[in-house]
Amino acid sequence: MQSIVARETSPQQTLVSSVASIAGGEACNVVAGEVILRGTLRWLDRSERERALTRVDQIAAGVCAALRVAHTLRIVATVPVLRCAGQSAVLLADAASQAGADVIDPGVVPAGDDFANIAEHVPAGFIAVGAGGEGCGAHHAPDFDLDERAIGLITEILATAALTRLSGH
Repeated sequence: MQSIVARETSPQQTLVSSVASIAGGEACNVVAGEVILRGTLRWLDRSERERALTRVDQIAAGVCAALRVAHTLRIVATVPVLRCAGQSAVLLADAASQAGADVIDPGVVPAGDDFANIAEHVPAGFIAVGAGGEGCGAHHAPDFDLDERAIGLITEILATAALTRLSGH
């Protein structure tokens, strides 16, 4: 499936495909009756999502046909692309600067968050706070642990942004 990204997607498009979980079977000497692969697909252009899902299904069908087994592709959740309103993003960046945080604009990031459902209806901003800390694994890694020192910083940033917005500035 990685070939969909590496070989079939234009460098001008953003598409991320990850198989993050494989489960099947219980015993080392019994062939599994079912194997489940779980993963994510992230995109910026909805047509890329549709193209990639079609290809995932085609690739699974081809592999399964060669092995004389069946497959089912299930989409259990989908989140729209998170699009931030410029004014809200500036408000959050200013609040983060006031709190002494380093503000980095990473550009377009194909991250998935259900906050995108809200941002489709109201002007919204989104910030990410590096919260891994020393001895903590990266986000989405099995050894990830939140460095709780980040809670105070994010609270200060959000409170400052809210007060600024409510004051009419």
